[in-house]
Amino acid sequence: MKSAVVDTNVIIAGVLSSSPRSASRAVLDRHRTGDFLLVLSPDTLREIRSVLAHSELRAVHGMTDADIRHFCRALQVASQVFPGSLVVPPAVTRDLTDTKWVALALESGADFLVTNDQRHLHRLKAIGRTRIATPARFLRELAQKP
Repeated sequence: MKSAVVDTNVIIAGVLSSSPRSASRAVLDRHRTGDFLLVLSPDTLREIRSVLAHSELRAVHGMTDADIRHFCRALQVASQVFPGSLVVPPAVTRDLTDTKWVALALESGADFLVTNDQRHLHRLKAIGRTRIATPARFLRELAQKP
């Protein structure tokens, strides 16, 4: 089974999208159906929870604190959680907030880091054995036979 670190920007886009054509939404749907192993760390889960709790986003998604806790818990239960103890220098990503994603990809040996971050992460193409992919590219990879 393929494994993937999925950046907050993809998860939030998936939560917010009502379009069945949204690749980010489809990534969340494919996780729910067990088509890949989601890789998380306490820091990445905290970031997802924190971003979902922003007042501007709450106005769009309408989730309560309990809904956010339930959503994050469901992600966690159906994922492999790594400690997130590996440290990556900010120069690698050129953005301190992105280092946790790269570090988690390296620590877990995930097959993919799925992100919409064209500026900082996609320019890397790969980190260790982890390929960096857009949600649409990741979905094409999942559709291929192993």
